[in-house]
Amino acid sequence: MGLGIGVVGIFLSIYFYLRGKQIKQTAWVIISNTLVEDYSSTLTGLSVIYKKREVQNLTISKLAFWNKGSVTIDGKDLKTVNPLKIGPTGETQILDLAVVKTNNESSNFSIKKMGNSRLICFDYLNPNDGAVFQIIHTGISSKDVEISGKIRGCTNIKHVRKVSNPSLISIIYNLAVVSLGIVVLISAISQRKFGEIILPITIIVLYSLLFILDIGNRVPKGLESLLDYSTLLYKKRRIT
Repeated sequence: MGLGIGVVGIFLSIYFYLRGKQIKQTAWVIISNTLVEDYSSTLTGLSVIYKKREVQNLTISKLAFWNKGSVTIDGKDLKTVNPLKIGPTGETQILDLAVVKTNNESSNFSIKKMGNSRLICFDYLNPNDGAVFQIIHTGISSKDVEISGKIRGCTNIKHVRKVSNPSLISIIYNLAVVSLGIVVLISAISQRKFGEIILPITIIVLYSLLFILDIGNRVPKGLESLLDYSTLLYKKRRIT
């Protein structure tokens, strides 16, 4: 019984410690759909023009950026020698970029052109506040666009490789499995069946970690449209 309570106590302590810790951090994630890729090598005589400019490749990306920490980020924190910006990697060209969604209008997101990049500006960002940007560029994947720069006081700008929006059912399921593991663990200890405690401990640790990772990679409420591939224009009209 004491061991079971101890395990629960450890997880609760970690949870409340992380919730109470003052962290200044941002995160971003990107998805892309390539509409045209090197068309000239397969379709001679065809020209693809975007805003009076001929392009060989054309990709639409959606990038979500948000305050992943626990403290408010002020717009003044953006004033560094390496400002926050969305830009290309390699020789990719940014053709167009716009803010298409915010979950707090008072943040007042805006963008400013700086060469082939776009500066990100806002008045302030409360925890879980952010925006979704639509980027039209000449790259062929999400790897061709990135967020870079520094924000005063932020530990880092975390690139979330895979996002998830766990449903209430999946959250309840994970909690139920962890609870069942705790019950089995307590039962095994109370009956002095110490050889049977490895399995419930493994279940508790594994599902707790999965739950934490699932929540940690969640896109904030109001920005879920990033995950809707149908909003990427002309998804089924790809030319290769």
